[in-house]
Amino acid sequence: MKKFFTIILLCFLMLGFIPKSSFASNTGYFIVTAYYSPLPDQKYYITWNYESEKRLNGNGIAWASGKPVFSGMLAAPRKYWFGTKIQLDWLWIGAVEDRGWAIVPAWERWYGHDRIDVWVWYGDEWLRRAMYWGKRKIEWKVVSNVSATTLDYNSIPAPSWAVPKTTLLYWNKVQVFQEANTSTPEALGIFDLSLWKWSDATYVTQLQDILRELWYYAEEISTGEYDTHTIDAVYNFQINNEIVTNESTPGAGSYGPKTREKLSEIYDLFLQEKQELQEKNQAIEAYKLESQDLAKKIIEEIDVVAYGDISPDVRKLQKLLSETWHFDYKDTAIFWVKTRNALLDFQLEHEIISNVQDTGAGVFWPKTRELLSLKIWEQNFIQILELEGLLEIYKTTEDTNPQQVTLWEDEIDIVSENIIYSI
Repeated sequence: MKKFFTIILLCFLMLGFIPKSSFASNTGYFIVTAYYSPLPDQKYYITWNYESEKRLNGNGIAWASGKPVFSGMLAAPRKYWFGTKIQLDWLWIGAVEDRGWAIVPAWERWYGHDRIDVWVWYGDEWLRRAMYWGKRKIEWKVVSNVSATTLDYNSIPAPSWAVPKTTLLYWNKVQVFQEANTSTPEALGIFDLSLWKWSDATYVTQLQDILRELWYYAEEISTGEYDTHTIDAVYNFQINNEIVTNESTPGAGSYGPKTREKLSEIYDLFLQEKQELQEKNQAIEAYKLESQDLAKKIIEEIDVVAYGDISPDVRKLQKLLSETWHFDYKDTAIFWVKTRNALLDFQLEHEIISNVQDTGAGVFWPKTRELLSLKIWEQNFIQILELEGLLEIYKTTEDTNPQQVTLWEDEIDIVSENIIYSI
């Protein structure tokens, strides 16, 4: 017979029917409070430290019914069976899966109604929401057990003042705030929220993106899941910045206030350096274009010159060949043997000709003009970068060949009177 009644009772539970005799009524009012699960390294704890806070609120894994925690889980007096779905006016539907020593029925501990506690989430933000909520009288009713759990606490503000230095201070502020009948939710960002394994994917993605920029998060794609890769990245950041000493340190791998504060500081510096680097790279590109335009203009200003000519254009050619270390004489403006030999050396060195008998040997023809223009802008460009303190940055850019830059440097004697753009 006992087995028969047990089967009938299980059927009632599975179908969502709860005998009315198990409650004083199926509707009425609750004194509704809120609770959360702490994370290591929070800025505030109501009980002053993580371990005592964890004992007060449970370990954050499973509760009295044995089920894992979830947003909308309710702690209710024992007369409400586990699995009971309760609709709280304007907060929607939650499910009873927990108990609590302070969660008492009406007329115990001076409560005029049954008390119920709503579990919200993990960490600082949700502690603020729970504290802001305080205690409120909310109308309720029992609904079918097959009803979806829809209770959502995100609409509750999480002001920073809601977590006080003393409980008395908190209650005073809540009273003043409620009397003012105002509520302005604060805008929260990645550096305002503590994150852990169950945190919002949007914020976790932002954290992963930042840690990747700082070379801590090695994964190519941000998953939005606070997984082992994220824990390792946060832990390595904490170790490098002396926030924790080892994996056993409370808060190791979790994104709490100390880690948020340090990451914000370092990321601000990173963004500032990134902006400065971008500005320097823009300056480098501007100097490059300026040097190219100047070299092109210098070459274009030299008319066609030939062996035996005497002219200002010959003097200009001699100056350029001197800058490339091929003409080591006084510029005479006379295109004679020394000038021709210097031009031949330049052509042979850069393989414009293979021997002095080739067509164009010793002649300032288009291919020679083009290559001399290139050498001029290279030398001019490197000299400017050296003087402006930008050369090392240019060496590290992706499209720069460091070996080639070194060759350019070796060819250039950084002496102020040799700077071509001053001619």
